[in-house]
Amino acid sequence: MKIRPYNGIDDFRFDDDLETVKFKCRMFKTQLGHMTVLGKKFQTLHVSGLNMHIVFVDETGSEIESFEIFKGSLICSGVDLLNTDYYKLQAYFMELDDSLTIDENGFSSQKFGFSVHYGIMEGERSEYPESVVVFNRDYLRKVTPSVDEIIKHYLKK
Repeated sequence: MKIRPYNGIDDFRFDDDLETVKFKCRMFKTQLGHMTVLGKKFQTLHVSGLNMHIVFVDETGSEIESFEIFKGSLICSGVDLLNTDYYKLQAYFMELDDSLTIDENGFSSQKFGFSVHYGIMEGERSEYPESVVVFNRDYLRKVTPSVDEIIKHYLKK
């Protein structure tokens, strides 16, 4: 699969709704689900044959917020993100993206619209990424809720 930054992956587009995605995945086993973050529900769809988990922007599945890919080939800027050594990836994208952020889970590239997450094996970081999240333009703002959003959520309880 190939990342098209802020547009989608291969034939999947961020503006696809749930029904469009289900049609595109009709040859694969899929499983609908939901996730809740600070009281807000999001529709999800797991596509087993593609090793992909899709999160929509709301509970109706109006458009896609992110794709998480776990196995296979995922290409961005000529590099296979899932099959290249994690540290080589990080070094390569640091050269291409001045806004690259690194945290305890991996790194995120605002320029290319993805984050790479490494796994832990026997207490050590795995050599290759565990997954890659490809996200829409609003994703990074939504990942970490503001202090006001957190306080507001807990005061409601």
